[in-house]
Amino acid sequence: MQVLMSIFCYMVKKQKLQLITYWISWVIGLLLLGNLSAFAQISPKLSVLEIDKQVKSFLDPVKGLNNDIRAGLLKIEQTCNIIAKSKLDETKKLALTSSDTQTVVMRSEISSAKQITVDQNDALTKYIQEARIKLAPQNKSCEGLTAFLITSDACSNYKAANEAINRINDASVYYYGEALGRFSSYESAYELEQKGCTRPGFSYRLWAAEQTHLMPIMKTSAQTLGDLLK
Repeated sequence: MQVLMSIFCYMVKKQKLQLITYWISWVIGLLLLGNLSAFAQISPKLSVLEIDKQVKSFLDPVKGLNNDIRAGLLKIEQTCNIIAKSKLDETKKLALTSSDTQTVVMRSEISSAKQITVDQNDALTKYIQEARIKLAPQNKSCEGLTAFLITSDACSNYKAANEAINRINDASVYYYGEALGRFSSYESAYELEQKGCTRPGFSYRLWAAEQTHLMPIMKTSAQTLGDLLK
């Protein structure tokens, strides 16, 4: 009889332990889900698919543009190497005397454009960092959930938000890197012009197209891309 009572007490204690363990897991799960519910208020309003579409639309005008410019300059340089020296000297004199004002303006504007690009990149980096900081508690919450709870809408939203941030970060690296690359290409075009390989004003016309069509977008780029995370 005493043995039976001992077994009974042991079973009761075991059941209580299991119930306590389950109860603790349940409470922790509710707390973590509470954190994730709050996250719904700070997750991006746009889906990852919509963000991809808008990022693509934003990047399309500059996609591969610098490669095309560099390829064109390479052909000019190669052609320049086989042109008669007398012809080059004549064109070089024109380049050195006819566009001094444009040269000064272009160099000053490119320098300013480089700084604008760096500033916009820094501003967007700040947007991205702030978004990651907001996600940090949700990251811990989702990692702490059971396999059943981790499939909740809240965790799915967290994963989508994290993916959205990565998309914007990748776009930032490409966009600002491409811009700085183009600026370098315009400077290379100027050097070819000074050698007599192009007509006077060639490099400035390239730069003027950048100023007219792309720099206005650059000046608001951080805001444009950063708003996709709101």
